[in-house]
Amino acid sequence: MSNGDQFLGHWKLASSENWDEYMKAAGVGLATRKEANQLTNNKEWKRGGGATQPDVLVTRKVANQLTSYEDWKREGDQWTLHISSTFKSKIVTFKMGEEFDEDTMDGRKVKSLVTLEGDKMVHKQKPTKEGELDSTVTREILDDGRLLVTFVAENKGLTAKRYFTSHKP
Repeated sequence: MSNGDQFLGHWKLASSENWDEYMKAAGVGLATRKEANQLTNNKEWKRGGGATQPDVLVTRKVANQLTSYEDWKREGDQWTLHISSTFKSKIVTFKMGEEFDEDTMDGRKVKSLVTLEGDKMVHKQKPTKEGELDSTVTREILDDGRLLVTFVAENKGLTAKRYFTSHKP
C-alpha cells in the first residue's frame, strides 16, 4: 500500500484523450471547452502539413505556451493540490479519507472524498445539485513515470484520460 508520496511534486500536462467529451458531459460551454482543448493536446496540434506547414508550426508554438499543471504537496496529513492553467487556477486542500466541499474547475459544487487504493489516488466527486455530473478522478503513476489522471463520468458512461510528465518549474 502506498502513502501517496509518488504524486508529490510538479506535473505538466502532455496529452489528453476524450477531454472535450468529458467537459461536454460536465456541462462546460463551447467557448470554455475550446480554450481547454488548446492546453497541450498534441493530437489537436499535429494536424496539417504540406503547403500549410508554416501555419501548423506557428499553431504548435502557440499551443505549447498553453498548458496545465498539477502541483502536489503534503504537510502532515494535509494534502494540497494546486491546479493551474493558462486560463484558470484552483487550490484544493484536504485530508485523505475525509469528505470536503469542493468547487470544481468546471464550476460544479461537489462533496469530495479522496482515498488511496493501492498505488492509486481515487477522488470521488458527488454533485450537490440534482442531475449534475457524478465523477471519479483516479491518479496513478505509469511504468514510464508519467502521471495518468483518468476522469470517469459515472452517470454518463464516459471516460477521459490526461497524461502528465514530471516538471521542474
